[in-house]
Amino acid sequence: MFIVFEGIDRSGKTTQLELTKRYLETCRNCSVVEWSFPNRNSITGQICDRYLRREIDLDAHTIHLLFSANRWERQQELSQLLAEGNVVLCSRYSYSGIAYSKANGLPYDWLKSIDKGLIEPDLIVYLDIDPVIASRRDCYGQERYDKIDFQNKVRINYLDLFKNDPRVLMLDATQSIDKLQQEIRAKIAC
Repeated sequence: MFIVFEGIDRSGKTTQLELTKRYLETCRNCSVVEWSFPNRNSITGQICDRYLRREIDLDAHTIHLLFSANRWERQQELSQLLAEGNVVLCSRYSYSGIAYSKANGLPYDWLKSIDKGLIEPDLIVYLDIDPVIASRRDCYGQERYDKIDFQNKVRINYLDLFKNDPRVLMLDATQSIDKLQQEIRAKIAC
């Protein structure tokens, strides 16, 4: 099973991913692999990281292509992990790329075409939260896109992207951590 966690910055993706991993390993006896994009250890990921930390500036098209390349370079490994029966939990995937790059003014059709052919997730957990509320959470403001106006655009893009996708579990991320985890567990079958 391939499960992707999506949402604006500080929506709770990492927390829910880690709780889900613990649940699947302990209660369901699953072999779980945890991923996050960008994968900041690869060459493309290091450039993306420097961009996000505002150390370098790049054109919107260029950075989107780098984020996409960062996903593509792990597709063979992802395919292997899934074929071996692992559950792969991933914080951010191609949907983040579309939501953020569209907020940067890039056209949807072009964005979608670049990631065409990536392995599709079985479930997308979307944690929806108002950017003003998210901005009050720890560590907000440390990266390039941590701006309320920009995050509002990203949120609208996510909502538009996910409105008719049956794989999406859309959750109100202002709920308690435990309540969110209960809803995620109710949806998962291992």
